Amino acid sequence: MAEKKGARRKPRIVHAPTNIAGIAGLLARAQRDLGYDAESVQYVAHRYAFETDRTLNLGRGDNILKKAAGTGGFALEAIRQYDVFHLYFGNTLFPHPYPDLPVLRALGKKIVFHFCGCEVRNRAITLEKYALSGCSECVTKVCLGKRH
Repeated sequence: MAEKKGARRKPRIVHAPTNIAGIAGLLARAQRDLGYDAESVQYVAHRYAFETDRTLNLGRGDNILKKAAGTGGFALEAIRQYDVFHLYFGNTLFPHPYPDLPVLRALGKKIVFHFCGCEVRNRAITLEKYALSGCSECVTKVCLGKRH
């Protein structure tokens, strides 16, 4: 079906690079139900196998060249394909220092950061202040590396 002249196309949306608690997959599916072109992409498969549209299978133990090729290839594809970048857990398409952000901005892409909790919470203060918290049960402590 061809678009009507002058009609505005709905933005194309990507949810990446992680799928924390399945949120990215659920939001992408809901956006598709509303008629948007939306896709959830995770770089690393999650052990709980939350629903996602695509996994790049860049495992934590993979060598740096495989990760760079997978990340770079996906980033180039995504920059051409998507208008909105919905990013999770304080990450972007590339690791710190996030060189893709100036490129996305320069190209007029919309950027949304979705924080899920532990990446913005101070673990030491939370453990001191609250007897029960996600920090007291955390085993990965991934949040400790999110302070840049």
